[in-house]
Amino acid sequence: MLAHSIVPATVVAPSLLVANEELIQEFRKRMSTDEWRIAERRTEGLHWDAIAAEMGGTSEGCRKQLSRAVDRISQELGLEEPRTKVEDQKSGKEE
Repeated sequence: MLAHSIVPATVVAPSLLVANEELIQEFRKRMSTDEWRIAERRTEGLHWDAIAAEMGGTSEGCRKQLSRAVDRISQELGLEEPRTKVEDQKSGKEE
């Protein structure tokens, strides 16, 4: 019975790890200094309020800044199709 409840470990191919690291580095190159600082702080587990206190501004402003940077770079790299204003309104993402 116990054998059925054990979840096998996920093995990630080394090539996928390298590709992910290259993608992160490409994002890093395309982000402004402030955008990267926000991304780093989120990766470290800081909450938006703490990031805003450190960077100046509001938590919502920091969140939007990072979101817009990720959207912009994703489009630049061809990872995501550009969204139209109508699509943003329908999804509630209009900023």
